[in-house]
Amino acid sequence: MIGKITQNPPAGANDLALDVQYRFPLSSGGQGTQRVEESSEVGYRKVFLELEPHPSGIGYLVKLEMEVTTEVGNPRLVTIFQGASFPYAAPKDLKIGFAASTGESTNFHEIRNLVVEVSADDSLKNPEGSDLTDFTSCAGQENQFYITDQQVVLPNENSVIRCLQLYESLEDIKAESEDICAQARCLEQNRVLILPQGTFIASDEEEGGFTFSPKEEFVDQEVTVFLHHNR
Repeated sequence: MIGKITQNPPAGANDLALDVQYRFPLSSGGQGTQRVEESSEVGYRKVFLELEPHPSGIGYLVKLEMEVTTEVGNPRLVTIFQGASFPYAAPKDLKIGFAASTGESTNFHEIRNLVVEVSADDSLKNPEGSDLTDFTSCAGQENQFYITDQQVVLPNENSVIRCLQLYESLEDIKAESEDICAQARCLEQNRVLILPQGTFIASDEEEGGFTFSPKEEFVDQEVTVFLHHNR
């Protein structure tokens, strides 16, 4: 557990406090204080938290900054922790918890616009496309299929098939990949693909699973569908 005193440290605790020129009252105001939304107003608080991989390879370096306003029109960015060591291995799954206490002080605690990104994004490799052809369907019924991690090339460590997206053409995939708002998302409109030959539906329960319900008038014909998987 680590912490910093932001104002009025007790005797002998200066090593736990911010330097004098950076100190500020933790409270946004006294009893009845309202939420401060404008950074130019006294009492404004905003926290920036960054986790970077530890140089040792295990754990993180924690950087914590706060934007605070103690004078009208003069917001300032204060570094609380420049790079505190958190020497513990990351869990397989990400879980974020939030807890706060100000005692007799007053603050409003909110989490908005949370963005989780890969730290070493430039070192990631794109998965390689492959043709999967050994799927046979029976007309007039729903046929269940699964694409396993062994059937596709996932070049990055711990990559898995997270969800399937279904497209009629490769051009449709390329067009959507250029839309930053659609990248790496599981879009509901891409979970079902209706073609003249039948209907494809991606599974909501099985990763890499999908069904195909062919129409009887297309017996003995082939149909091609393009699958894109987020990982």
